[in-house]
Amino acid sequence: MTRLLLVGAMVLVSGAAFAADEKPSDFVVCKSAKSVRTLSITPDQKASTCKVTYTKGGVPETVGEHTTKSSCKSILSHVQSTLENSKWNCKTVGSATVTTSSAVQ
Repeated sequence: MTRLLLVGAMVLVSGAAFAADEKPSDFVVCKSAKSVRTLSITPDQKASTCKVTYTKGGVPETVGEHTTKSSCKSILSHVQSTLENSKWNCKTVGSATVTTSSAVQ
């Protein structure tokens, strides 16, 4: 019984950590010539996880998911290092707004 209560308390604490942080918490833009790629970490409050998203050619793909923000940051850093080792220039952005347009010209 004590073990069950301890596990329940740990779940509540980890859930509370994500509740305070609902929008993308980290955003990195990488450029090479005319190409742009992005990396972001987005907490998922309902699942008490965070997701790392990599966007290439405007198509987002989840490249990692974990229960701790530090692990998600590690995944993001690994992908960023791989890009930088391939001569991409990456920069951390403080905030970002993503917009889409269906108009074709």
